[in-house]
Amino acid sequence: MLINPHTNLLYQWKQKQSLLDQLQSIANLPVTSLSLQRDTVEKQFSDFVFQNSIDCLLGGLVVNGHKERLIFSRQPYYKPAITNIYLAELLIAADQVFYHGSFSFIGKQIVQYFICQISNSKLLDVDRYTDLKNSDYFFNHSTLQDLLEDKEIRLLLALTSSSSNRKSSSEGILLSYTRSLRDSAANIEMHYKEAQIIEFSFLNKLRNSKPDKVFTSSPIENCFDVNCELLALFSKVLVDDLEPNTAELATEMFGELYRQLNNDSNNRNGLVNLIYAGIMLLQVEFNLELAATIDKLTLQLDKEAKIEKSNERSQYQEMVIKIFQQRKKSLSSPAKIQLLFLSKQQIDLDSRLMELKAKFNPYRLVFVV
Repeated sequence: MLINPHTNLLYQWKQKQSLLDQLQSIANLPVTSLSLQRDTVEKQFSDFVFQNSIDCLLGGLVVNGHKERLIFSRQPYYKPAITNIYLAELLIAADQVFYHGSFSFIGKQIVQYFICQISNSKLLDVDRYTDLKNSDYFFNHSTLQDLLEDKEIRLLLALTSSSSNRKSSSEGILLSYTRSLRDSAANIEMHYKEAQIIEFSFLNKLRNSKPDKVFTSSPIENCFDVNCELLALFSKVLVDDLEPNTAELATEMFGELYRQLNNDSNNRNGLVNLIYAGIMLLQVEFNLELAATIDKLTLQLDKEAKIEKSNERSQYQEMVIKIFQQRKKSLSSPAKIQLLFLSKQQIDLDSRLMELKAKFNPYRLVFVV
């Protein structure tokens, strides 16, 4: 399993980092080389995506609230926040290595799901539970017949059906893919380009048809930490796919988290989380005001008593913070973490950025100053 949703934040972070290490190792292999590791890891991603219930309409891994395997039942389901944050990061990263297509599609859907969740409140604060058949991505057969054309239904069924299907019933289907769009198109002898157009069409129709749902809410555990991780995710996605609205939302998130932190004194863990998230956000745009705020928070961090046995996640974040604060000196980074500062006036800036993005490295941070 890529990420185990029934474990705590730290354990899931370790799972994510381990997979990022494997992806980096694979990315460093020659393109023409045959690799058992490459095939094994790509299959691990593919199996997770197509064997678990992922909402392919609005985005997000769906799990049973009672920690049972998701089946058609009256048990409540929800989309665990930290699991989906880390899953989105992994899927987008995996496509930079495997060029699969489906991975980044699903990863960016999860990002979009989070954007919709916080567009009004600025922060995630609750997990939302509901009955499975009352979910956003369940459709009964009569609704599909009314909304979609024959070609659309044909492709949708190819995407969601399997020999041992736990995602459908006599009453309807869950819009959760059991195979890739390319494989589904080939299975029904449809041209891939045509399938892309038809998929886009039926997803739009189904999104527009869903009425507002009633959910049961439950507070998110480690809410501040989870929102800092979400801000870091937004920043990583925005570096490659800049959307002004999302960039503005990310900036508002940082401001809201900063206000919350000021109301919670003596919180070293919160300081580390927010400074790290702010550094990630600086990759989108090197805002001098944000950089000054990070410097101020870092000075505050230096005054806080150090935790004798901090966990691996905090140690990693503090290492990034320490390296970042040495940016005006002759930088000597550990081999695993690389910070690059490029000038906006650099003549070959665009080509240099493209060159860096072409070579996957989850531990390289690039700032345009």
